[in-house]
Amino acid sequence: MNKILILSGAGKPAISACNIYTERLGNVYDLVIVEERIPFSSIITFIKKKLKKEGMFYVLNFIFLRFFKMLFLSDREVNRTYKPSLVTDSINSNRVCQLLEEGDYDFLITNACSILKPETIKCSKSKIFNLHNGINPKYRGTGNFWAYYNKDYECVGTTVHYLDEGVDTGEVISILPDDGTILRNSFADIDIHAFEMGAREICNIINGKEPFGVGTNFMGLESKCYTYPGFTDFIRSKKNFEKYKSEIMNKEDVWHQSFVEKAVNKHGDTLEQQHWSDKDIVSWHDNLILSRVNEMPAQAILDIGCGDARHADLIDEKQFYIGVDYSFETIKINKDASYSSSLNYDFPVSGDLKKLKFLTKDNVLLIENRADNLPIKDKSVSLILAIGLLQHLGNTDIVFSEMSRCLRGDGKVLINTLHEFSKIELFAILCLLGWKKDIRNLVFALFSKSYGEVVNGTLLARRYTKKEILKYLSAHGMQIDKITYNGLFGSRLMAREIILEASNA
Repeated sequence: MNKILILSGAGKPAISACNIYTERLGNVYDLVIVEERIPFSSIITFIKKKLKKEGMFYVLNFIFLRFFKMLFLSDREVNRTYKPSLVTDSINSNRVCQLLEEGDYDFLITNACSILKPETIKCSKSKIFNLHNGINPKYRGTGNFWAYYNKDYECVGTTVHYLDEGVDTGEVISILPDDGTILRNSFADIDIHAFEMGAREICNIINGKEPFGVGTNFMGLESKCYTYPGFTDFIRSKKNFEKYKSEIMNKEDVWHQSFVEKAVNKHGDTLEQQHWSDKDIVSWHDNLILSRVNEMPAQAILDIGCGDARHADLIDEKQFYIGVDYSFETIKINKDASYSSSLNYDFPVSGDLKKLKFLTKDNVLLIENRADNLPIKDKSVSLILAIGLLQHLGNTDIVFSEMSRCLRGDGKVLINTLHEFSKIELFAILCLLGWKKDIRNLVFALFSKSYGEVVNGTLLARRYTKKEILKYLSAHGMQIDKITYNGLFGSRLMAREIILEASNA
């Protein structure tokens, strides 16, 4: 069997790339993966060199960022799907040089490891592919990070090139600008996604396909090598990333994509397919809301963000039920043949329903549509449910405007959403549970209000205070009639969720 030697680091970007090599090349080639795990003594040596070259401020800034990442930054979990053939303290060790000299390899790849010394490169009998997380030649070194730092968003991506004795100066084979994969994910994961993009490109090249990436648009750019960032650099780069992301990508679209992915995942149960992770919370608000609804006379109900519309079956009496959700895949969960696209009830729908995706059964209608432009006639419903809706919105004010438009004069609105923790509560959580990294990650994200970002492997939903919701209600002629918290002893203290009953003022 033909052989490929991969000289790899042990960080998450390197592991994620090696997982792709294993998946796409492992059946055809014998993969020899050498993993470099840098000892603490080498890190100390590196810091001493930087102290001499860059100064004390740089070193302290650099070290503080490493501690900050370790304590508070939530990046994607990556697990090895392979077993390294050899583990070494240095990719330039005599053992690695011996492998290069004696091995008859069809291809060699360096993968997020230390820089190969000239004498190590000379041991190789053939050219070496290198995968760089940035656009060459403009962003050599720690590339994409500095592209965001400089607001040079067009120069974010991945470069595959041949290795030479310089830092990312070898002949370029393929350049892959970010197609949205990096941007739509977390800033903490930009290197992981860049390396995954590049690994797939290298696999294509090894399998005899033409390089997918372009190169001519970038080759004439100024060449510059960037060093490792510090904490202040990180804050600026992350801020630019978040701002650009908010300009380019609607956070509702990010949530929509996530809901679609969950809905089509057949491994989870019905609630997990709709992004619900805490069944006790679901039971709490369902019991409260349904007990309130079932006390009312039969209602003309509009359920915004209805999910699989489970409330349609749980509500005892209703004139009709219209469920609206942004994801038709979610609407279709657990729907049998009794649902169809043949209308048997005169629903108060505006516009041409045939232009929309929908399912209906008796007096129940489920429509795929956005919450900020509801296909419902004015003043046509007596009860609006907004259960788990607000935390996924980009423009909350427009949705409240739509609620006000659709609600009858004597109508009611029932809202369930996530409640914002105070800074004191976040500090208390950190003191009590801060020894867990996922808790530290969550506390930092909530403190910085990084809504829509990936934290501990899931999107962070928006949270609201009573004051914020009252502001939206008041702006559209509505008021709060009753509010319930699920905090300690039923109070607002440490409350994760709230339920509000509102009506026209």
